[in-house]
Amino acid sequence: MLLYIDEYQTIKHDRSKSLVETDWTNASSKLIDKSHKRRFDNIACYVERYKPQHVLANMEQLVYKGSANVQKWAEQMIYTKFTASSVQKIAFIKSNDLITRVLMEQVLAEIAMKNVRTEVFDSIEEAKKWLLEDIAVQ
Repeated sequence: MLLYIDEYQTIKHDRSKSLVETDWTNASSKLIDKSHKRRFDNIACYVERYKPQHVLANMEQLVYKGSANVQKWAEQMIYTKFTASSVQKIAFIKSNDLITRVLMEQVLAEIAMKNVRTEVFDSIEEAKKWLLEDIAVQ
C-alpha cells in the first residue's frame, strides 16, 4: 500500500511481509535541512503507526547535502523511534553518491541499536532476501 509520495521520496507498506519501504529520488539533492527532517520524520511516523518488523531504506538515489545538525538529529530520531517500535531488521541500500554513502555509514556506526539488526546492501534484491528470510522459514 502506498503511504506517501512526492518528488523526493516514496513510502510503502506491505502488511503481509510486515515491511515499510522507503525509496529516495535523486531530486533529494534539492532538499534543505528542514525538508530532510520532515521526510525522515515521515518514515518514523509510519513505522510507529504500522509497527513493521522490517524496514527497507533504499538510499541509492539519495543525495544528502544537509548539515551535521540534521545528521545528529536523524541518528537520535532513528535510534529512539525505531528501537521503541517493533522493528527487528533495517536494510539500507547504499547511495550512489559517495558523500551520502560515507555519511550513512557514520550514522549507522553511531546508532548501534539493541534488538534491531541493520545491514547495508548494494541491491534491493539482496536486502529483501535478508530482511524477509525469517518469513520464508515460517
